[in-house]
Amino acid sequence: CPHPLSSQLKRVGISVSTDGWIKVRPTLQTKSHDTIFAAGDCASIEGLVDSISQNAKPSPPEAGVYAVRYGPILFENISRFLKNKSPNEPPPYEPLLRFDPQEDFLKLIGCGDEIAIGFRWYLFLRGKWVWKLKDAIDTTFMDLFKVSKPRTTKQHPTTTNHRIGTHTSHQTPIHQIILLVGGGHAHL
Repeated sequence: CPHPLSSQLKRVGISVSTDGWIKVRPTLQTKSHDTIFAAGDCASIEGLVDSISQNAKPSPPEAGVYAVRYGPILFENISRFLKNKSPNEPPPYEPLLRFDPQEDFLKLIGCGDEIAIGFRWYLFLRGKWVWKLKDAIDTTFMDLFKVSKPRTTKQHPTTTNHRIGTHTSHQTPIHQIILLVGGGHAHL
């Protein structure tokens, strides 16, 4: 059953699938608007191609392993998009990157009592050591987001830094693009 928000998005002209996902290209731009980017559990990527067979491949499932890989592509593409739209940036323009998700990944599920199961391809894993592996992977990932203590340097209250990536807000106003990131697994 599609999320109620999907009908509202559709009503304002954003391309939405019958399942309620925002349709995006491999560049993570919506199929309907170059200025709207979507990633994570709210998006369905259309136009993915297998690099070997050149056949179409489906959008990846909603999983943290994919969602965290959207982030660098999304950041780079928004940066390139803003740079390419800048009146101060002459051609040639940098093409946007294509998100190319991996085919498979290690799936780990905690079962309680410090036991976990895991599987990848046709290999099934179970035990305390699988839980320790899952815990180590999760802890390492969460450590990436630890915030260090703020510096105590004083800055004049009227001084602000209006930078997005390496492009100043004087080049292209940020309000000209929209970013939609969905789900509990989408990280930027």
